[in-house]
Amino acid sequence: MKNKNKELEQVKKRSFWSDETGDIGVKQIAITVAVIVIIAAVVTYLQGGKLNEWIDSIWSYLFNDLIQGNIGGGS
Repeated sequence: MKNKNKELEQVKKRSFWSDETGDIGVKQIAITVAVIVIIAAVVTYLQGGKLNEWIDSIWSYLFNDLIQGNIGGGS
């Protein structure tokens, strides 16, 4: 009797984790929430002025170093 109860309990656990009927499962919801949290963290970090610093440094590298250096604008 105890052995059958144990087997039934194991079958119920397996069916709980493997049975995802419907369009949206628990795993998809968890992944979606994780992606939203990561995007929110990145946006919050970039709003702190880091985005402007990155654009300024990339612009100065591209314009001053590469373009003017290859054209010969600097003497």
